[in-house]
Amino acid sequence: MTDVKREIVVSPLFYDALSGEFVPDSDPERRKHTLGRLSMAAVQKGEATQVDRWRRDFEYEPSWAPGVLATAVCSHMPKDKLLSSETEILSLIGVDLADRVNGSSLTVIEEENGLSVIENEITFGLMPLELGPEIARARCIVAARAFSFFRNDYL
Repeated sequence: MTDVKREIVVSPLFYDALSGEFVPDSDPERRKHTLGRLSMAAVQKGEATQVDRWRRDFEYEPSWAPGVLATAVCSHMPKDKLLSSETEILSLIGVDLADRVNGSSLTVIEEENGLSVIENEITFGLMPLELGPEIARARCIVAARAFSFFRNDYL
């Protein structure tokens, strides 16, 4: 049986918003991370869970953040709709972080009209995904919230 190849599709502006760098206190090597790269690691290294016919999540625990579960939230084309049985097409629509020790969470999700950031069930409003100062602002907010999430977990 042939291995199925995964193609990951992501909105360029959504990925741009996920590309703000942060240095988590939990990383002993003090590397720069982004939620964009973390979501790609989840798809590549994580465990797939079929949520429903159109959604598949990939759960991953980064080595530099023990106790944190990073989930790449993807929509996907069901196998019976694919043109080729050798390629699975996934669309990244969100990233979810959950601390299994203290219960904190952070979710960044692409919606029809923009980007939502939800921290511990509190939504910080819908941010437009548009070129210019809007995308720079969204990227800064996402990076700051990610830094705060990992800082709180390891103080």
